[in-house]
Amino acid sequence: MLIRAGIDLFGRYGFDGTSTREIARAAGVNIAGIAYHFGGKAGLHRACGEAIGTFVRESVTPLAVAPEVIAGLDRDAAADHFVAAVTAIGRFMLGRPEAETIARFMVREQMDPSETFTVLYEKLIRPRHEAMCRLFGRATGEDPTGREVIVAVSAMFGQIMFFRVGRATALARLGWEAIDADRLSVLLDVVAGSIRATIAARRANLSREANT
Repeated sequence: MLIRAGIDLFGRYGFDGTSTREIARAAGVNIAGIAYHFGGKAGLHRACGEAIGTFVRESVTPLAVAPEVIAGLDRDAAADHFVAAVTAIGRFMLGRPEAETIARFMVREQMDPSETFTVLYEKLIRPRHEAMCRLFGRATGEDPTGREVIVAVSAMFGQIMFFRVGRATALARLGWEAIDADRLSVLLDVVAGSIRATIAARRANLSREANT
């Protein structure tokens, strides 16, 4: 209960703007429990980051693709795996109610990183991002550790994150009140088409370069 309340309140008001008393009250527990279980507010904040990492890893399994599996894929299979992974995170971030509080917490850590960001980065973000870069590089024929691939993969995720972080703008422009299952499928189909077009264009560009 403390972690759930902590993720919500830290995400809404930030570390400095959230008191342990407010978290304990929201969780319906004695404030002494924070010091007892987590050693204080900083420990609870770190535990919130660890809980988010565990929850996302367990909820979005297509993001966890082993290097040896990727190495055995042909480029079309790698592209399929990449699209499946991006749409899986899209279904999680846009279709799961609990993703709203998780997104708030993570966006604050992106804007104003604390020690908890290191936990999120090392245990969740970096391993998944590296796997996605390996998939993308396998799909296009590019170096998965290269700057252009890292930027491209980040941009692919950005297409999903706009509809989470920029949700109000997206809904206003589309004239929607909410993103239901059917509308989510429409969004993800467009994103998937954009990703496949990008992969095809990068393959073609590499082919032209090889023939010049």
